[in-house]
Amino acid sequence: MHDMKLTGAWAGYEFRNNTLVSPQGHAFNHDDLRWLALTVSIKHEWQRLMEGGPRKVPLGNGSGIHFSDYLHARSKRMKALPSGSSACVRVAPPGRSQR
Repeated sequence: MHDMKLTGAWAGYEFRNNTLVSPQGHAFNHDDLRWLALTVSIKHEWQRLMEGGPRKVPLGNGSGIHFSDYLHARSKRMKALPSGSSACVRVAPPGRSQR
């Protein structure tokens, strides 16, 4: 896109010689925008993992564990510790015993 001003929520931004320019004058080339898109995608995936709760269906053939299940189990066990406790606890993923 060449020399195009954006409107609406993007008012103040514009394209100059295939570069997105912010209202502050910062230029974003296509590589910058790829990193920005990746960062936003990671943020959305992390939010989905944290808000989704444990999964209701097994992962694969049942021999693996979904990362969000592990995080939720760990968070649940950590909340069960006494307030102010400095104990270090090793948490086994759901379905696996502690060694």
